[in-house]
Amino acid sequence: QSGIMAGRASPGVQVVKVPHHGSRYQVPQFASWSGAGIALISAGLDNDYGHPSLTTIEHYSRAGARIGRTDEQGALAVVPWRDVFRLVTRG
Repeated sequence: QSGIMAGRASPGVQVVKVPHHGSRYQVPQFASWSGAGIALISAGLDNDYGHPSLTTIEHYSRAGARIGRTDEQGALAVVPWRDVFRLVTRG
């Protein structure tokens, strides 16, 4: 994440796939730097690693992203709607 951000302006993306199943080992600034309005976290239900980390979820929430989690919401889809994307969950 540090390497991706190094010397670069925010890409202002609409969707980000949160790295490493939302583990606690994140660069805290990455969530706000991405500019994403939707953050997707792919993690198995009741996994032994404790993914996703509450700290990581908080980073994306504070950055204004809607969080999609496969462990709680099941299948996730991002669909176009007007000039933005919307998160659709089915769980």
